[in-house]
Amino acid sequence: MGGSPVFAGRGSAAAEGDVCDAAAGPSAYRTYSGRAIVAVFREWTAAGNVPTAVYQRGSIGVDSNVARLCSVCGQLIHRGMKRFARYGWLCVALLTGCDDPPQQVAAGSVTLLVPDSVVAGQPLTVQIKTQRINLGESIMLSWQGGWGTQTMAQPVDGAALNVALPVAWTARSGAQVLRVWHRNTLVGTQTVRVVPQQTAQPLDLYLGAKSIVADGQHWSMITAIPTDSLGNPVKATTPVQFRFLRPNGQRDERMAQTHHLVAYQRITAQTSTGKTIVGVRAENVSGKEKELLEVPGFPVNFTIQASNYTPLADQRQNFRVRTNVLTDSYGNVVSDGTLVRFQCLDPNKTVRIVKGYTLRGVAEVSLENPGYEGSMRISASVFGAGKSNVLTLSFPENLKRIPVQVDQKRRLLRIGPLTESLDQLVPNGTAVTVQIDDRDPLAIETVGGYAEADLTGVTTGPHSVELTVGGRKVVLIINVK
Repeated sequence: MGGSPVFAGRGSAAAEGDVCDAAAGPSAYRTYSGRAIVAVFREWTAAGNVPTAVYQRGSIGVDSNVARLCSVCGQLIHRGMKRFARYGWLCVALLTGCDDPPQQVAAGSVTLLVPDSVVAGQPLTVQIKTQRINLGESIMLSWQGGWGTQTMAQPVDGAALNVALPVAWTARSGAQVLRVWHRNTLVGTQTVRVVPQQTAQPLDLYLGAKSIVADGQHWSMITAIPTDSLGNPVKATTPVQFRFLRPNGQRDERMAQTHHLVAYQRITAQTSTGKTIVGVRAENVSGKEKELLEVPGFPVNFTIQASNYTPLADQRQNFRVRTNVLTDSYGNVVSDGTLVRFQCLDPNKTVRIVKGYTLRGVAEVSLENPGYEGSMRISASVFGAGKSNVLTLSFPENLKRIPVQVDQKRRLLRIGPLTESLDQLVPNGTAVTVQIDDRDPLAIETVGGYAEADLTGVTTGPHSVELTVGGRKVVLIINVK
C-alpha cells in the first residue's frame, strides 16, 4: 500500500478495516463508525504508522483538522512519546464522530374528563384516557393557579386512568389550569374553578378612622372580609349585615354584599358626641364588636374671669384665671385635655404665655402679681378656634417709701427699711437694683427689710444713684467720704 493510508468505508470495494491509498479518492469511501476507527488507529500506533487523512461521511475532500491531528499524533509517536500514543486514537474517534443519534419518538395523546368546578379543600379525581402511550411510561400533571404551579408524575397502567389529585391542590379558590405532559410535550389541558366554602370564623372587621368629629359631615368606614376555613374570600355578592347603635340611642341596620372580596358601610357622624357600637354578621357568622368615637369639634368663643385676685403690685401674690365651659358649635363640651393658651401683658410690657388644659370643659391657670404698678391685660385662645374676652386687672403701687443711708465707716449703701402699704416689711428676697453713676447695675436682695450695696472702689465725693424696687425707681445723690 503506497501513499498515506485512509479508512475504507462500509459498502466500498475495500473490506471494512482495510487501509487504502489516498489516491483512490474520497468518493469510494465512507467514514467508519467510531469503534472501527478506534480499532484501526490502535493498530497504526502499535506499528508506528502515521495516518495523514481521514475521509468524513458524505464529504468530498479530506478533513484538514483530522489530517492535522493525525500528523501530529504520528510525529509524537516517532519521537517516542508513548503516553500520547496510548490515547491518540481517542482524539481521532471524537473528531470523526460516532453512530447516528437516536430518533425521538412522538408523544401520545390524552382525553381529560374533569368537573368544571370543585369546592375548596375537597378531593378531586381526574379521568384520563390515553392513546399511543405505552404501559409503564409516565405522564406529568401540573396544576397552575394564582399561588404558583405544582406537579406530580403518574405512571400509565392502562388506557383509562383515575387520578386523585392532592387535596392541597384545591385549597386555594379561583381559576386553576390542569395540564398533562407526555415526553416533554403538552398533550392535554383543562381549566377548573375552585369555589370557596361557606363563611367561617373569624369574621375579619376593620374600622377606620377610629374617631371622627361630631359635626354631621365627617365619616368613618366599617369593612368586613368574610373568608372560609381555608382563608379564601367567600364568593361575590355574599350578603353581610351591619348593625349600629348611635350616641343618641338610635339603632340602624343596613345590608351590603361582598364585592372584590369585601363588604363595607360608611358611618356618617351625628351632632351628638359619644360612641357608635357596630356589629357585623355574614352567613350566620358574627364578628367582634367595634367602637367608633364621635368627638366634639373646636370650641367657639368663650369668656374668662379672675378669682382670688389681690390688687397689689408686689410680685408675690397669686390669682387664678379660668374659662367658662368650652363647647363646640353644636353645644358639645370639648374633650378633656384641650389646650388653652393664656396671654398676659404685664404693666412693664412684658408678655407671659401660660398654657392650660381643659377638664370637664374648663381650663384654669395660676398667675403671679406683677412687680410694677399698672394694669395687666389677659386673654385666652384655642389654636385655630375660639377666643376669649380681654380681662384687665389693676395693680397699684405697694411700696410706701425707699429710705437710703450711707454707712461711711463700712462703706456701704444701706437701703431700708422697705415697707409696703400696710406698713409691713417687704418679704426677704425682694429684688433691688442699684446703679451708681455709669457703672453696671448691681442686683441685690432684701433681708429683714434691708438691702446693702458695697461702695468699695467708689471714689470720694458726690455720686448719682438710681434705685429700682418693685418697679419703682428713685434717683438721688449720695456723698461718699
